[in-house]
Amino acid sequence: MNDPRPVAIGDRPGVLRLLRDAFEGPLEAALVERLWEAKAIVAERLIEDEGVVAYAAVSAVSIGHFGSKEIIGEALGLAPVASASRRQNEGLGAAVVNAAIDTAFKAFPNRLMFVLGDPAYYRRFGFIPASPFGYLWEGGDMGDAFQFLSKHGLVSPYVCPAEESGVTLRAVVFYHDAFSVFNVEN
Repeated sequence: MNDPRPVAIGDRPGVLRLLRDAFEGPLEAALVERLWEAKAIVAERLIEDEGVVAYAAVSAVSIGHFGSKEIIGEALGLAPVASASRRQNEGLGAAVVNAAIDTAFKAFPNRLMFVLGDPAYYRRFGFIPASPFGYLWEGGDMGDAFQFLSKHGLVSPYVCPAEESGVTLRAVVFYHDAFSVFNVEN
């Protein structure tokens, strides 16, 4: 297996082809194009073997108070992640995910990283459900599918008990505007 490496400008057509094939549609490819255009990707890795066979990207996300659009912190979001259907179960996806996580945390060591995906898959990378720690996805309650990873031991820097009420204030994670490609009205 080839090692994960950074994505170069010349790799972009292959990345988009992989995303369209892996997700059987154009939305994830459109997302990545929008993220590239906005220069919002902070880490991305691919594996190439007769074409791009695995890809993972990390972009900046914002954290706000529940019920408000006020931004109180910055974090990272892992998405999308893809591997070629013909190359499933070879560890390619895990390799690019690990490489993208490592690259992003080297650049931003004190940030949390969020992902929306299968808990059974992302647990192997250290992700845990976010809602028990007070983090909600802007799109609604996704149960254990909305997860986070901390490489520095700080799990809830933006969540604190409300004064004298014993109720925990919750924080909402907002993904980059490029993710609006998934909104039904678009």
